[in-house]
Amino acid sequence: MSFSRNTTFLVFASILAAVCAEEALVPLVDLVDITDLGISLRWDVILPLDPRDCHFLVEVCPDIHGLPCFTYDRLPHDTRTLLTEFKPFVLHNITVSTVCQYFDEQAIRATSEARTVFAAIHPSAPEVQLVEKLEESISIRWLAPGKPAGPIHGYELIIINSENEASSDNNWVDRPSTTLDWKFEDLDEDTAYVVKVRAYNINKNGKHLTSPGSTLKVKTGSRGKGYFWDGLLAVFGLTSACAVLYAIYIRYRRHRGNWNHYESRTNALFQARDGIEIEMGEEPYVC
Repeated sequence: MSFSRNTTFLVFASILAAVCAEEALVPLVDLVDITDLGISLRWDVILPLDPRDCHFLVEVCPDIHGLPCFTYDRLPHDTRTLLTEFKPFVLHNITVSTVCQYFDEQAIRATSEARTVFAAIHPSAPEVQLVEKLEESISIRWLAPGKPAGPIHGYELIIINSENEASSDNNWVDRPSTTLDWKFEDLDEDTAYVVKVRAYNINKNGKHLTSPGSTLKVKTGSRGKGYFWDGLLAVFGLTSACAVLYAIYIRYRRHRGNWNHYESRTNALFQARDGIEIEMGEEPYVC
């Protein structure tokens, strides 16, 4: 009878200890950082007094049916890790579990289902630069991401006007990954446009997934304003030239008048000296 009571007590104690241990071993997972290199995780957990028989399991599963999961084993003192086995542009389900073996080699696995982390890696957005803007065209150039998380199959180029209306035939352009510049043509003059460039990737399921876009605001030129200022400059130049010519003409007239007056007085002196009479209308003559 005593043996039966002892056995029942041990079984009950084992079950109670297992339940309590399972609750205590649930890790609290925190997302530290997401970069182009991977995802950093950190978790907190209360381990038993002798944690030598415990370890952590980090399971990473893509949120797409049919893609395999990856499992990482971590020692008890490793409570943070950098995960790099990711599919680019795909949402991942990350679960951290604690596995301990005690109580007659019974394995207890505590999983932090409530603190599962969802994360996805995207490449950095391309940096867009303005090359040239005219009345009906905008030329841009962009820089590819420095450290993409996965293969870049191409770029999406989107242009919309200031009223958020798609322009004629240039609202969306698909370019390969080797193209790093583009010229939008047949645009409206004197109009503000927003240009966006996004890198994209096509995964195994054929889903088109894009990175964050980089935007650039540009306003096209105006022919009317250009002609007005050109015409005003031409009128100003012509007026200045006429003023200069008129000043030269006045100076010439004054100089010519002074010369004629001097010549008349000189002839009169010569005539008075020689006693030569000149009839009205004749040209003055001096021997």
